[in-house]
Amino acid sequence: MLLPMRAVTGAVLSPMGDGVRSAAVLAVVLCGSLGATTRGLAAEPAVTPRGPSFHPEGPGAGRLRVAVGASIDILPRRLVESEQRPFPFATVHVRYGLPSGCSVSARAKAIYLSNYLEVGASFSHRFGPFAVGVQNHGGVWFGALGVDGFDATGWSIVDEPGILLGLDVGTSRVSLTGELLLSFGKHTSLGDATRTIGAGSVFSGVATTLLVESFVGRSSVIHYGVGLLGAAPQYEAWIAFSDARSRIWYPRILGGYAF
Repeated sequence: MLLPMRAVTGAVLSPMGDGVRSAAVLAVVLCGSLGATTRGLAAEPAVTPRGPSFHPEGPGAGRLRVAVGASIDILPRRLVESEQRPFPFATVHVRYGLPSGCSVSARAKAIYLSNYLEVGASFSHRFGPFAVGVQNHGGVWFGALGVDGFDATGWSIVDEPGILLGLDVGTSRVSLTGELLLSFGKHTSLGDATRTIGAGSVFSGVATTLLVESFVGRSSVIHYGVGLLGAAPQYEAWIAFSDARSRIWYPRILGGYAF
C-alpha cells in the first residue's frame, strides 16, 4: 500500500496537536508495506526435503537421491584359506521417487574381480513411523582376473527380489532389508576350460542388511550398517571354482554418503 508523498509530508509537518494523526498515517504506511512483504513470502512454495535412499519410502515423488560408498564382505577362512578375507566393493545407488509410493533405482558395486550392475523398482506404504516395501533388482554380474598367466572370467544374469521394513527414529531412518540371490546360467572360464553352473535359475542364497540413514544439514545423508549373507561359495569366491553346495555365512559392513 502506497500513499501520496504530499499527504505523508503534510501529516508529519502538521502542528503538535495533529501528532496523533501523523502517527496513525505512518503506522498505516508501515503496516501496509509489512503486509505486502508477508503476503509475498507466503506465496512462495514450501520446499519439501528429499527423503532417504534406502528406506522403503525413498526420496519422495519427483526427487532424486545419489548415494556413493563402500561395502566389505568378510569371507570365511575355510573358503579362501590363506588368501585375503575382506572383499571390498565401491558402491553407487541412484533412486528416483514416483507417485503412490513407487520408485525406480539403479545400483552398482565393483572391484574388477567381481562387479554387479542392476536396475529395479520398489513400492512402499507408510503406517505412522513404520514403512514396509517390496523391491526387485535385476541385471548382470561379471568378473575377471588375469595375473601371472592365470586368466579367468565369469558372467551371469542376476535377480534379487526383496522386502523392506523401515522405522523413523528422530532424524534418522532405520531399514531392514531381506533379499533372495538368484543367478541364471553362471558361466566361468579358466584358460580354455569353461564351466556353466545351472542352465536355468540357481538359488545362490540370501542377504539381510540393517542400515541407518542420518540426515546431515538440509539435504545430505550419511548411511552405515551391517549385513549377513548366506550364500553358495561361488557367489563371491567364484574364482575358487568350488564344488561345495552348502551355504556359507559371512558378515558385510557398509557405509557412505548421499546427496
